[in-house]
Amino acid sequence: MTPSLCSADWDDSALPAWGSAKDARVIVVVEVGGSWGRDAVADAGLKSPKGATLYVVRSPGRHAETPSLQRVIVSGGFDNEPWLVTGKLNAPGVSAFLSGDVVDESWWAKFGFERSDEPALLVCTNGVRDTCCAVRGRPVAQSAYAAEPTRTWEVSHIGGHRFAPTAIHLPSGQTFGRLTGDDAAALAHVATTDALPAELFSRAKHRGRVDLSPAQRVAETWWREQHPDLPLTPPVAICEATKTDGGESVELPDGTTLLVTTHKGPELRDSCIKNPKPSQYYEGSLDHA
Repeated sequence: MTPSLCSADWDDSALPAWGSAKDARVIVVVEVGGSWGRDAVADAGLKSPKGATLYVVRSPGRHAETPSLQRVIVSGGFDNEPWLVTGKLNAPGVSAFLSGDVVDESWWAKFGFERSDEPALLVCTNGVRDTCCAVRGRPVAQSAYAAEPTRTWEVSHIGGHRFAPTAIHLPSGQTFGRLTGDDAAALAHVATTDALPAELFSRAKHRGRVDLSPAQRVAETWWREQHPDLPLTPPVAICEATKTDGGESVELPDGTTLLVTTHKGPELRDSCIKNPKPSQYYEGSLDHA
């Protein structure tokens, strides 16, 4: 019998996705066409710039070869004033750009980068890394691409295949899972000053902002569930987490405290190629102590 997809098993478990985003302070994406291997960044011969997380992207659909001028996007400021800059470089230019300070405005100017108000949606479709990302991610990427073709990209491994289809929204740095085609189209369309459909900022789908700790991510999702009209930016002010005997405490914007606890769940696979093991998830509740 053909095994089920790991993400389908996690869907059936109804365990929350909040807190599960992959860490990043600055994100750089480089357009690399064709088929991807398990480590798409290394296979492309690219080296991650200092202090940044590097992904490769391609347009959804038939995977054409890498263009002579590759799109490069850099995004950061997730905790304060999110920003995004973009440019097009040939292969030697890409390598040269990645070798320098990718958050330095003078470095951007040297390579012809410009600030952009247009968001980017990165939908994970790296099927060689995990089957879920191809089987479930590609149709979702196509739906977003049909709605916003200039804003939607397929992206290499961003973690969390168990919550596929997954995506990162830039420049907000917000990460999501268990997306539908309509979810992805909404994410591709939305600007940072807009509010999203409430279900996207739920514990089931919101994996969190990339620059926060897991406990802080849970706290932000919890706060956004209580305030569904909040836009993507400005970022929600979430304090540092403090370890306690029972878990981690995070002060919320109104001064109350959320207690975030870690729990063991049923045996599940984190990836389609791995064996089941006890799952881990987070819960959050107001601390009335």
